[in-house]
Amino acid sequence: MSVDQNVRLPCGRTARNTLAKVALYEHLGDTYGSPPTEQHAALYSRWAQGEWGIVVTGNVQVSPAHLSLSRDIVIPPQITPEALEPFKRLADAMHGLEPGSVDTTPRDAPKSLAIIQLSHAGRQSMNLLGGRKPFAPPLAPSAVPMRTKTNDSSLSFLTHMVDALMFTPPQPMTISDIDVTIEAFIRGAHVAAQSGLDGVQIHAAHGYLIAQFISPKTNLREDEYSAQKAPLHFLHRIVSTIRASDTIPRDFVVGIKLNSADYVDTGPEQQTKDIEELNAEREARALSHVQEISSWRMIDFIEISGGDYENPTFITGLKSSSPRQAIFNQFAHKAMGVVDIPPASSEPFLPSPPLILLTGGLKTPALLASALAKGHAHLLGLGKVGIIQPDLPRLLASGDQASLSIPPPEPDVTGLGAPLPASAPISARVERVLLALLLAVVQRIPAQPPKLLGATAAVAWYTVMMRRLAEGDPVPDYTIGGTASIIRMWFWVRPDSTVQSRSSLGSWFKMGLLGVTIGVIVGCLH
Repeated sequence: MSVDQNVRLPCGRTARNTLAKVALYEHLGDTYGSPPTEQHAALYSRWAQGEWGIVVTGNVQVSPAHLSLSRDIVIPPQITPEALEPFKRLADAMHGLEPGSVDTTPRDAPKSLAIIQLSHAGRQSMNLLGGRKPFAPPLAPSAVPMRTKTNDSSLSFLTHMVDALMFTPPQPMTISDIDVTIEAFIRGAHVAAQSGLDGVQIHAAHGYLIAQFISPKTNLREDEYSAQKAPLHFLHRIVSTIRASDTIPRDFVVGIKLNSADYVDTGPEQQTKDIEELNAEREARALSHVQEISSWRMIDFIEISGGDYENPTFITGLKSSSPRQAIFNQFAHKAMGVVDIPPASSEPFLPSPPLILLTGGLKTPALLASALAKGHAHLLGLGKVGIIQPDLPRLLASGDQASLSIPPPEPDVTGLGAPLPASAPISARVERVLLALLLAVVQRIPAQPPKLLGATAAVAWYTVMMRRLAEGDPVPDYTIGGTASIIRMWFWVRPDSTVQSRSSLGSWFKMGLLGVTIGVIVGCLH
């Protein structure tokens, strides 16, 4: 299989190539969440020009009280024509259409498939940013608090202090809570189908709510949703209800994002035989989940990912040569071998098992081709590379590989960025001086931040680059460093935003102040 070859999904839809622009957090909504905005439409219209096989949005939250970093897209509480309109505009943008125009492409023709990622943050929904009253507990399977991992014992007090500030211990979900949440996921699928989107991806990774139900670390329940007895029961109810709906097309795409590397710990202090045996058991457990999901014959693709807020690999990113990236590749390859099993039902919904989508570390055409040639995956996911090179699939299809053979450089997320050009305006130079003073102050703080805060600068830089894509500005801009990115990410007002009861100036300032506080801590990196 080649990178630009058409890929037919089990539901019958065909992606125009093997490349997927996977979910990236956009931070383009209103304070405390909103429907898709004009900025979302502009951003995804830009990716539509790149001719990706699949394009997946960032988190679309099914609960307005369980946001991630506040400016999420949120599924409406009721499906009305007015509520659907912003999602229809997003669908048009993702398909490369003008608003209100009709897509004349045959439904079964190869095209870029527009997918929204349905998510619920669960216990990882932060204080102040999560859409609840300050320090109100989020819902989760069990009352297991967040504890960010650190290998430096001297940082344990700082880590626990930040955890206590950012995360409130969760409230265990009742059966009624579970039913309401599952219904919210189903409503999200109906919103997607009625808006002209091609499908949904159910986010069951990165430590969010569904992953919390799957993991015995976060699910201590003893009822029918127990992680020991039925770890996939919560997920199965969501998927089976979507597939059973008479108003959702049979060829509606349903994907899942699933953790892999979280079952394997590769720390240097853990290279003992006992740990290796434990890791083998964890990997076997993960593969059993892939196998069971495959037996449902209701899923079109499974994206292999990893990390959570306590060990944020998915935020910090993976180098193509890193041990965890090798584990991703190996796990995806093994997953390819366990999906092709007989279906659990004598009358399966889909005729074939799900495809495997591998994400992380695929930064050059050679790495993309190698992943396919070695049988690591059917589909190849790119996130940050898709920001830097939004036209990547189209360029590869045209034969322009020479300009893409070298991975893009990493941004300066711990400092001020590349030197300003001689043509830079005075305002940019004044900003650089002020940022240098701020960085000089915070570098005197005799501590390093926890992993989650250290990852925030990289998130902020790529967020700012996505805004530049939406605004039509050149990307990347390496003169913007991590310090400026954090400030620009948080102190930002949408040009066409309207003042709402929960999106007041005070809320905006509180969010910005919190973001800059995080930035001060991140400035300690050196």
